[in-house]
Amino acid sequence: NRAKDIVGLMLGRRMRIPLPLQGQMLAYVQRSVDASAQALRVVNELNELLETGFGGRETSLVESMVEELEAIENDTDR
Repeated sequence: NRAKDIVGLMLGRRMRIPLPLQGQMLAYVQRSVDASAQALRVVNELNELLETGFGGRETSLVESMVEELEAIENDTDR
C-alpha cells in the first residue's frame, strides 16, 4: 500500500525522478517485478507440492524457487 501511496503522490504532483537516480530506480522496479513473478511461480507450484505430499523432487523444486525469491528480494534491499 505504501508504494501505491507514493506513486499516487508522485503522479498527482507530477514529480519526476531525478536523472541521476533514474537508472537505479529502473533497476529497483525491474527486480520488484522479478520478485512478484517469482512469487507467482512459487504459489502456482504449491498445488503440485500438496499433491505429492510434500515429498520428492517437488519439494526440492519449491525450496529452490523460494531461495531464488529470497535472493531477488535481497537485491531490492540494497
